[in-house]
Amino acid sequence: MRAIGRASTVLVLGQGDGGEAAVSVVVARARRTAACGRLELRGPAVFEEQAATHLRETVLAVVNQILEGLGLAKRSFDVPVVNLGAASAADLGLSISGFSADTAVALAMLSAALRMPLPQDVVTTGHVASPDGDIRPVRSIPAKLEAALQVPEVRTFIHPALDEDNSMQALSPAETERIAEAVVNAKGRIRLANVGDISGLLQEGVSEEGVVLASLRSGFFEPAGRTAPQGSRVDDAVRFLSEGNDGRFWRVLEAHLLEGRGAEARALLLARSRYHVWRRQYPGGFGGRLLQLVRSLPPATRRLKTSFPLLAMGHCLAVCRFAGQGTTRTSSAFWMPPRAGE
Repeated sequence: MRAIGRASTVLVLGQGDGGEAAVSVVVARARRTAACGRLELRGPAVFEEQAATHLRETVLAVVNQILEGLGLAKRSFDVPVVNLGAASAADLGLSISGFSADTAVALAMLSAALRMPLPQDVVTTGHVASPDGDIRPVRSIPAKLEAALQVPEVRTFIHPALDEDNSMQALSPAETERIAEAVVNAKGRIRLANVGDISGLLQEGVSEEGVVLASLRSGFFEPAGRTAPQGSRVDDAVRFLSEGNDGRFWRVLEAHLLEGRGAEARALLLARSRYHVWRRQYPGGFGGRLLQLVRSLPPATRRLKTSFPLLAMGHCLAVCRFAGQGTTRTSSAFWMPPRAGE
């Protein structure tokens, strides 16, 4: 079964003054083929030749550089743009000529390739301008921001940094002023995040839990002796995804347990157990740390919000068979609740 990633963007459909901005969804399906590194653009929206060539030669190149930096194989993708909402119903043009969807396409492809869930309350627009992952402004940001504001589920709008390397010089002074005014007027109504490169896009558009789950599912949770290169925006993105995942894991797990999100906590522990079974490795000290975390929860939270087992015994035993002498006892914290009064 092919992994699927979904990311939202805003497109201006139609021509000239009759164009209408609509929140749209980019869906990416990752696949392995004999000829890796291919991109098929499908769906009701048609990318014009220049936009399609740019996605294949630049955006796909950035995505596959990140995968290679993580020690993973290049992937091929099917990418349709769907859910064009009112603009589609009004029979406006479904031809995409610009680069506004670049950032959403990049996020959707990375989501699919890494099995990394993305927050679905985020909308992004921006031009991935180089194979190094630079992100530059696009036109009609005021209209796109207003369209995002009309969708109650959207809480974050990611847009290109307005003063990154003088990139605003590509826009007219009037357009620059309209963008700045729209951003000011939207503050307080939606979270705004400006980004200048692919690393910044990931930091703003992906949750800590998404990165942790991706690292466990795709096998880059631990560096495994690799040192992420330094220098480019793509390198920065690789470091963001690959470093500090153990700390992310414990922060996310603690937050789930404190808020009583038992299903999410169990899903995270299941992903971690499967990762270590795949690695044929027991995580030293893991059981003791988990037991300490559970015991640190407020008593009312443990009693009323935490249900046990946190991990089915079969999954726990699958990990414990790789434990060394003397570690099996503490590994019981995978599924056992604290004793009464603890």
